[in-house]
Amino acid sequence: MNVYILMMILSLLLIGSFLFNFLLNKYQISPVLLLIFTGVILKFAATSFNVGSVLSPQILSIFGSLGLITIVLEAVLDLQIHRGNRKELCLSFILAVFIVIISALLIGVIIKYVYTLSLWDALIYATPLSIVSSAIVIPSVAKLAPKLKDFLVFESIFSDIIGILLFNFLVMVEFSHISSFWLFWGYFFLMLGLSFAISIPLAFLINHKRNHHQHIFILAVLILIYSIAKYFHFSALILILIFGLTLSNLKLFFSKTFFEKMFHHDSLQNELNDMRKLTSELAFIIRTLFFVLFGYSLNLSLLLDFRVLLVGCLVIVVMYAIRYISFLPFSRDNIYEKVFIAPRGLITVLLFYQIPDNFINNKFDTGIIFFVVIFSSIFMSGKLIMSGRNLLKN
Repeated sequence: MNVYILMMILSLLLIGSFLFNFLLNKYQISPVLLLIFTGVILKFAATSFNVGSVLSPQILSIFGSLGLITIVLEAVLDLQIHRGNRKELCLSFILAVFIVIISALLIGVIIKYVYTLSLWDALIYATPLSIVSSAIVIPSVAKLAPKLKDFLVFESIFSDIIGILLFNFLVMVEFSHISSFWLFWGYFFLMLGLSFAISIPLAFLINHKRNHHQHIFILAVLILIYSIAKYFHFSALILILIFGLTLSNLKLFFSKTFFEKMFHHDSLQNELNDMRKLTSELAFIIRTLFFVLFGYSLNLSLLLDFRVLLVGCLVIVVMYAIRYISFLPFSRDNIYEKVFIAPRGLITVLLFYQIPDNFINNKFDTGIIFFVVIFSSIFMSGKLIMSGRNLLKN
């Protein structure tokens, strides 16, 4: 393809994504669905004009990983922990743990009996389907009431982290080798300690240096460490969460400690604003390209298979039923918004492509992943549209 034609296509995609965000603000229509649909149209056009495709799961994984880093960082840089949202923070964590684990178990049972897989293999396929996509939730809830927004953002981020932990546990631990169990938890606590150790000097650098491109440098460091951690199957997303929360809550974490005097809290706010702007712009670009590429990768014929439709519908029913039952005793306010704003997306696709070769089973229909991602986003958009102005600020 001519390089200038490719540049025109990329420019039009970003312009289109900007307009899709306008539709989100105005009508609560998820831009993710529109981006996926755009990718489907591009694939149809490429097929019609016999344009070759260089798209591969690796390209999708690269954009997905970068998107996850920038989107989560963008969200946590805005999250300040205070008395008003500590309840939402604790409750969202507890519910995220329960929902991810129970959803994985029940969806795993469905996959086990439909595809005659071992329960362990079925759980590996079920776990990505049990994780709420923070990459979709975070930009979609920007206009919601503050408490509801904080709860959904916290829950989606915790869902990502817990889901990744569960997935890594399933692919790494062999109960025939008890050492693998201790190795997994050793990696987890090592990553936790490293995250705190890395976050403090990076926060200090932001606060005290005024070099050009220092925010790019810090993002590059985070991406490097994240990539190294992922290579060794560490829970790398913890690094992004802790770094963002450390920056946005320095007074909370370091009050009455040795580190408190090392930071200039007033000047830090200006640096934080610059960091937020950079990550926001990068997240917008990467999110646009990822979901267009995801739509381009879709094989729509898979969605017409009867077994895909049946299992996909069962998975959708199970995941919403578990959310409703989980929220009912603890969090009845805006319960239907909390139930249906639970799309599957970026992290689901990423983990699906990261299933090790020794666990891949050709019996499983990949169309189920596409089905659940698309229809969970449709249900989220439908709920936001139905709720209308009652969910908006002010």
